[in-house]
Amino acid sequence: MLIDYAKLKDYRYRQGAIKRYCNKCGGELEYCYLERGVYSIRCEDCKYHTLVEAENPNLALVKVGEK
Repeated sequence: MLIDYAKLKDYRYRQGAIKRYCNKCGGELEYCYLERGVYSIRCEDCKYHTLVEAENPNLALVKVGEK
């Protein structure tokens, strides 16, 4: 899988069914499905991006964020 890291910020991100918050700044996390169970998780407030492998977007948010 090839990911253009410069374009990660331009992808369409969505809110999860559950609320998770950034460990750095406390902002709400959003997700974007890339392919083959890989999600990009971002915090819009501090411009933090993480790639996560998960079965669904809610599990991806749980792996990265805090309640």
